[in-house]
Amino acid sequence: MTHLEQLEPRGYIMRRKMGGYTAASMISMIIMIGLSFAVYSSFSADGAPNRADPIPSGYIQLSDLVSQGKITTSGGDFIVSGMVDIPSSTPLYVGPGERVLFHQDSGLKLYGPPIFDGTEDEPIVLEQFTPGQYWKGLVVSESDLGVSSIFNNVTMTGAEKGIWGMGADLKIIDCKIDDMNNSGLVLGGPLGASNTIDVTRTTISNATYYGITTQDLGSLMVVDVEITGSGTGLRSVRSEIIASGITVSDSISMGVYAFESALNLDSFSISSTGANST
Repeated sequence: MTHLEQLEPRGYIMRRKMGGYTAASMISMIIMIGLSFAVYSSFSADGAPNRADPIPSGYIQLSDLVSQGKITTSGGDFIVSGMVDIPSSTPLYVGPGERVLFHQDSGLKLYGPPIFDGTEDEPIVLEQFTPGQYWKGLVVSESDLGVSSIFNNVTMTGAEKGIWGMGADLKIIDCKIDDMNNSGLVLGGPLGASNTIDVTRTTISNATYYGITTQDLGSLMVVDVEITGSGTGLRSVRSEIIASGITVSDSISMGVYAFESALNLDSFSISSTGANST
């Protein structure tokens, strides 16, 4: 079994057989269908949540975590020390313009489907409390795959892993993920038969190991995503990836690595990588 944190070999194109086909032979033109979301009652034309809707019933906010003594505040920012568990019974809502600073080795474990709902003008910001001291990231492990975890207009910097999805149904829209000491998105299955992970209009840069890495994942849909300056841009192990408009550039090791995976890629570009590979 390939370890999630293992860098792939350099200098040559990796092609592994998937049944009777190779990863390269399975690249084909696809038509992307609009994303659907379960948490909000209505959506804009591009699939983002309609902010006229209220915060869903049963969700807590960062201010509630302060009241519970789980996190603190300073100068209008929220401060996280250590790993904070958010139970499935009270999932977390984070609103536009909120800024969360994480001490070294701190992070959030989200057991209910969270909603991080920033805007273009007021993104949610998640970053290091002390420059150069990496925080752990967000671990999402949903108890209910019938409801999507949503990350909309979120800027993340200086973590070990940006979002680590463990069997979670994720919708990641208009996000910026930079300076990850391990990987930008770590996505693992299994998912339910009808569930997918969707990543749309998102940039991932400067991840030491992988921009996006998947393992045992039923389906990942990627639309208009840019991955730059990572060890390997896109890594897939026993997963299905459907992508349109993905750009991978300046990878240290490889552009794309696939093992026992189905890749359906449209408008796909790789440049300036250690091994231009698909």
